[in-house]
Amino acid sequence: MWPDGAPPHHLYTVVAGSEPHRDHIDFRNYLRAHPDTAHEYAELKDRLAVEHRNDRLGYTEAKAAFITQVLRDARQTKPAAWHSGGQT
Repeated sequence: MWPDGAPPHHLYTVVAGSEPHRDHIDFRNYLRAHPDTAHEYAELKDRLAVEHRNDRLGYTEAKAAFITQVLRDARQTKPAAWHSGGQT
């Protein structure tokens, strides 16, 4: 299926309009509106990629608290356009 030597890939899909989809959109929009938080998340991901090099589940779980807090913040400050789907 993959060409020889291709690195492994991780694909995550969600159903449009579902709660996981809304989480992704809210998280993305919050990071776009808050570059300092986006930078902090990028640094976290870089550090965790090294710490959990061969542990995809551990990497994902280690990001969970940060993501949960960002989603909490996003929903407290969510502009009206996000509610109507104005930014997708």
